[in-house]
Amino acid sequence: MSELSAFAGFVFDQGYDYRRARALLVALRQELSEDVGRLYPELNHGKEKLAGQEESAWDVFAKAKNFTLDPHFTLVISENGPQFCLTVPDKARSAWNRLSGLARERTVLESALKGFLRKALQVPAANRPSVQLGLVQRHWPSISEDPIVDGHLAARLDTASICPSSLRGRGVRRQDSWYEAVLALLAGGEKQANWEFQIRTHFETKQRITARPEFKNEVVRLLEAFKPLYELIGTPR
Repeated sequence: MSELSAFAGFVFDQGYDYRRARALLVALRQELSEDVGRLYPELNHGKEKLAGQEESAWDVFAKAKNFTLDPHFTLVISENGPQFCLTVPDKARSAWNRLSGLARERTVLESALKGFLRKALQVPAANRPSVQLGLVQRHWPSISEDPIVDGHLAARLDTASICPSSLRGRGVRRQDSWYEAVLALLAGGEKQANWEFQIRTHFETKQRITARPEFKNEVVRLLEAFKPLYELIGTPR
């Protein structure tokens, strides 16, 4: 199958297929490059290798070839739909120090999270992504083996009380304890534990916007919404 020359939406007529997902990912990333350069001129590196059969296709907008050293954006295409995430990888030590301090004090971080939610969700309900905080701890048995997940916690923000009530997700019972648990773990710091933290926006496959070329505009909107959070976490103080 040849690579697509332009992004036309995530359409899988015969079910999810990794090769097609990868081609769509390449096309979308190419169309986003100008906007990323305008908003985040330092994030001019991607993942070096996209080959191989995987469950999901993904790439990054990062500061360096070794994208695990700094906060970056991750674009994921999977069977469950596309995700666009702000990622703090395990080796981004300075960012982890800032993040743990922000989680302990909370006021500045929560203000930034609220501002992000207002911008990210200020669209028709049918086009809104779900928003999560995600935290995962892994270890590698050896350099040649895949990592083993030791623990994983995810908390939806768009159904929590931190989200403005007019934009809050419906149909899910609010449970702020998950949100509190993530912040408590962040406040403790990563302590050499190979943690990865993400603020994830997830669009489900059934949402019509994902199958349209205009989905690119939704990602640009999220890039703009993420900027204060990225600068808060990723910029040295």
